[in-house]
Amino acid sequence: MSSNVIEPNVAQVVASRDILGDLWRRRLDTLVSGIANGDPYYRQIANAAEHITAEHHGRFLVELIQNANDQAVRQGLTNSRVSITRTEQLIAVGNSGQPFDKAKVDNITSIFKSDKSADVCIGNKGIGFKAVFQVADSAEIYSAASSGSLSDEPAIAFRMVRRPFEDPRFRAEILALTEKLLGHDRRHAIEARFTTSDATEAVLREAEHVAGFTFPLHLTAEDFCKRI
Repeated sequence: MSSNVIEPNVAQVVASRDILGDLWRRRLDTLVSGIANGDPYYRQIANAAEHITAEHHGRFLVELIQNANDQAVRQGLTNSRVSITRTEQLIAVGNSGQPFDKAKVDNITSIFKSDKSADVCIGNKGIGFKAVFQVADSAEIYSAASSGSLSDEPAIAFRMVRRPFEDPRFRAEILALTEKLLGHDRRHAIEARFTTSDATEAVLREAEHVAGFTFPLHLTAEDFCKRI
């Protein structure tokens, strides 16, 4: 296979990181509030995600093809192509449908959240993609810009994993962000509930119980090059 050298587009790299950084901040802020208020919603979501994934057993490839169809329809394409590549290490599914943007990143890394219309799209529940975790611990997404193609470089690139807080770089970034979000009242409330832990430690420990896909990790153009 010939190799392509992709020079990173700084603006696109920054935009992709900004999308994920903003998502992390919003979700971590909600998580910290839940922990401070004694609301274990994040554990409930993680449990629901596990049950739903089990209900979609054996459907991961069907779900990916349905997603490809929906994005093609929304892009206004009457003809489109879906490619499926399988190796010993991975399964890659590509399509020529609507590219990712901030809203689509938010939706696919959530549960029961979708911007698809039931009268237009096959999938509209915001849960089907998670079926990939039946066969993999990590799902990588590379999307072209709305006016470009992946032959240039991905405009948005990220991966969803089962246990994002085991990634040292991500954990360090979340640690710093947690310190900024805690504040006096939240810190006091959390340390009153977790009497043997510092508030930051308690948040990071509880964060390990969230549904992993809700905190996607950064990927780069270099990661994309390795895949092609």
